[in-house]
Amino acid sequence: LGAARLFSRFVSDYTPRSDAPPLATRPEFLVKCVEDIAFPVDAVYTWVDGDDPAWKQRKASAKGEVYHAESASDARFISRDELRYSVRSLHMFAPWIANVYIVTDDQVPAWLREDVPGVRVVSHREIFRNGADLPTFNSHSIESQLHHIKGLSEHFLYFNDDMFIGRLVTPHAFFTPNGTARYFPSRNRIPQGPVVETDTP
Repeated sequence: LGAARLFSRFVSDYTPRSDAPPLATRPEFLVKCVEDIAFPVDAVYTWVDGDDPAWKQRKASAKGEVYHAESASDARFISRDELRYSVRSLHMFAPWIANVYIVTDDQVPAWLREDVPGVRVVSHREIFRNGADLPTFNSHSIESQLHHIKGLSEHFLYFNDDMFIGRLVTPHAFFTPNGTARYFPSRNRIPQGPVVETDTP
């Protein structure tokens, strides 16, 4: 049990990265502390390949439109492989993440190796209880079903594919040791109540 994780809160009590060299340590450093986070934390992404012709056809059909191969795609569905770099940022800066789930509409990123342990692609069909609700292209409805992912930890972080972690973080940035999620409201959030002239644009 001489892994580098025992000397650093950056990886807390999670399985050490395979690239961390084994180090000798003292038994005193193995004692669990009250501030340790001992529960697993997963990451969940929602992702779509907006260039996939089959997906475009499903989307056009759901909207009641005629699909045309040269039709302009909605900019918010364009994939520039952001997901690849976002997952890499987790590996580099949040190695304590236990599992990564990528929720898609029966799509798999071309670059993804599905044999990598701890990374799994999840179809919308797996998380929606009522098949009549599919297909859906509403991100809010998809997000509302994420808790149905089989094997998902009680504690998880939800990312869009264009979100990145840019420095080392601990699970303490997102959860307290007793499992409560940390909450950081935006200072420029939309005010509650009726619209008035003094509201920010």
